[in-house]
Amino acid sequence: MKKRYRIVIEDEVYEVEVEQLKKQDLSSFLRSAKVKRKVASEVMPRIPRFSDRMIITPIGGRVMEIRKKVGDKVSKGDVVIVIESMKTQVEITSNLDGSVKGVFVREGDVVKTNQPLMEIEPSG
Repeated sequence: MKKRYRIVIEDEVYEVEVEQLKKQDLSSFLRSAKVKRKVASEVMPRIPRFSDRMIITPIGGRVMEIRKKVGDKVSKGDVVIVIESMKTQVEITSNLDGSVKGVFVREGDVVKTNQPLMEIEPSG
């Protein structure tokens, strides 16, 4: 049995068709899942591996404010993102001097501990 749904992801509307699989169909589904993962990875933003250039959140919470955007200059210690956790505002600071290379969250996003937030390109 197939059902059709309309979903919204980041203000984009998608129509999807969902089918409940029987047990014998599961193995063929799992084989095709690799293709689906590849397609999904092309849609999602690429987040680089952890490095000293990466700013990660020390605590889970909600992103309340992003103070720097791609291309902005930052100095070590500058507040770049504010996260609210347990009704407390936590200021996340840059760990080096440089410019913002990538921002991987948006205001309102819920983040987990150790999640990448931003990448800084060192100056010099």
